[in-house]
Amino acid sequence: MDVVKKQINPDQQADQQADQQINQQADQQINQQSDQQIVTQNIVSWIQYDNKIKEYNEKCKKLREERDKVGESMVKTITDKENLPTYNVTTLNASVSFQNTKTYENYTNKFYTECFAEFLGSEEKAKELIDFMKNKRKVESKMTLKRGYIMEM
Repeated sequence: MDVVKKQINPDQQADQQADQQINQQADQQINQQSDQQIVTQNIVSWIQYDNKIKEYNEKCKKLREERDKVGESMVKTITDKENLPTYNVTTLNASVSFQNTKTYENYTNKFYTECFAEFLGSEEKAKELIDFMKNKRKVESKMTLKRGYIMEM
């Protein structure tokens, strides 16, 4: 089996050496910084990311509101509730269809208590069962960062 050696031209070699030097210098600078400086830099970066996320979430909220307004006005135009139309927009590679959906209420402790009391015939037994279920749940602890504000701007 022949072994083919890849030759690196002088420009590529110089680029690789420059990259290695930059990486070494960066590593040295990081090692020279105190732990406190690194923590401070990380906190500033985290806050900057958090600011961007808040900004994008606000933009998304406004876009959803506008989309929902348009959708609500379109739904009002539908008269035949049985034969719902579908619109294909090939230029946007999209299809929009009207659909009937069912939404169920959330499972809450109040809902469970009412259902269990009805089924078991005893409100006391229902509360006992709810307490049992609460104590059976698995709990997972996780450390996270949470943002607070020092003062209003």
